[in-house]
Amino acid sequence: MAKWIKTDGSITEVAPQSKAKKKKFSLEELQAMVGGYIECVYLPERRIMVVNEEGLLKGLAPNLRASVFANQRLVGDCVLLMKGEM
Repeated sequence: MAKWIKTDGSITEVAPQSKAKKKKFSLEELQAMVGGYIECVYLPERRIMVVNEEGLLKGLAPNLRASVFANQRLVGDCVLLMKGEM
């Protein structure tokens, strides 16, 4: 199950809403969660962190929890999911 990691430190388990995609998130769903265009940060063990592509340019707040998962500095709300969920 995917995790929506917000800049306030909260983590919420999320599932795809699209019935047609069969357990895969749509582009629109991911964009809504991160607040704009998406960029994928590939992590070990077939995990992907979806982030706002323009987060640094927009000056989004640091996301400390997501940064720990990714072992790099991330900003804005992020979605951590498995490769097959996208």
